[in-house]
Amino acid sequence: MEKSGGSLFCYLLGITQVNPFKYDLPFNRFFSMERIMMGKLPDIDVDLESRELLVGKDGKSGYLYGRWGDKAAQISTRTTIRLKSAIKDTNRYFKGKVDPEIEVFTKGLPAPPQGVNDLDFVFGFENEEGEHVPG
Repeated sequence: MEKSGGSLFCYLLGITQVNPFKYDLPFNRFFSMERIMMGKLPDIDVDLESRELLVGKDGKSGYLYGRWGDKAAQISTRTTIRLKSAIKDTNRYFKGKVDPEIEVFTKGLPAPPQGVNDLDFVFGFENEEGEHVPG
């Protein structure tokens, strides 16, 4: 039951029409004590290692485009895009997966200081003393 708890909840509420027991869906991260203690919202998606099955090798075929044609689109609920994610997502769009050299490159990028978003980190920001720190 733990493995399908989140998807069963969504199924019973009518959020999805997919019976989690029939397809053995792995939504074990939906609610856990760790998520609750960290104050994180429920997570009912499935993270795929490769998007190739959904969008194809060319990024414009696969299940999504086969089912809905040019009306298919990949979306995200994030309100801001992080620098490393943007680089990887762009590579994934063109290649269907993240190339190893892009993975190495993004891991080598410095993280912005706490409280500074990626945009300001790249283009410059003012530190706590009011001094401009160039990007």
